[in-house]
Amino acid sequence: MAGAAPVRLALVGLGWAVCELWEPAIGNNPGFTVVAVHDPDPDAVAWAVDRFPTVRILPGAADLLPDEVDLAVVATPNHVHAVTAVALLERGIATFVEKPVCVSSVEAAALAVAERTGGATMLAGSAAWYRRTLRRCVRYCRSWDRCARWTCRGCAPAASPLRAGGSPDATGPVAGR
Repeated sequence: MAGAAPVRLALVGLGWAVCELWEPAIGNNPGFTVVAVHDPDPDAVAWAVDRFPTVRILPGAADLLPDEVDLAVVATPNHVHAVTAVALLERGIATFVEKPVCVSSVEAAALAVAERTGGATMLAGSAAWYRRTLRRCVRYCRSWDRCARWTCRGCAPAASPLRAGGSPDATGPVAGR
């Protein structure tokens, strides 16, 4: 869509997922502009300001205004994904929630109610398809003869969600900030 305005993003949580997955995917992409960020860690906020100099720093996710953003990305610690997303959805802000979206059926129900109440759309998934470690694993897996007979969940992003395990390596941007 030539001439279309970029999607205005708010990044709520500036940890590993944003540094390692989201920023590389959207940092230089003219289809997106980061307009607001929130994280309680001042070093994380400094990192975001360095990469997105015109960004508005939010004291809290609740300070995000529906008319200033097209989509909020919730990449907070897992145990607060749902509560953060509920607050945004109830205020009419379309929200993408990194996996895991919620940790209980109670949280799932609250998200559904918030989506209906606010009239906003909730999207869920993972930007992990862009993760260096996953790409390296898939290349290795494909080079291993036995793997050719298996279905590798990580090799078919459209077919099933990725279930990540372990921890990110210490060589990414988070370790260096």
